[in-house]
Amino acid sequence: AVFAALPLGAAALEKVPGLTTAIATAAGGALVQSYVEAVKTIALASLAFGGVAMIACLFLEDIGPKMTPKIEVFLENDVQAEKNKFH
Repeated sequence: AVFAALPLGAAALEKVPGLTTAIATAAGGALVQSYVEAVKTIALASLAFGGVAMIACLFLEDIGPKMTPKIEVFLENDVQAEKNKFH
């Protein structure tokens, strides 16, 4: 009941039976620490995926020769949309 009332504020905490200031302080600290651990876990997972992505980028081939000024397909709402051959 204490952890359910913590995010709701002081008015909700006052309605919890048997709650002392020490319990509320400890529960608040535990709630903050749980958020810290959650953010740390997410940050480490993001770093791992980012590291793998950067290593994967090293194995990409150069697409420079494929880059031409020719536009194959125009956007359907573009003024040049009638130039589309494929749809």
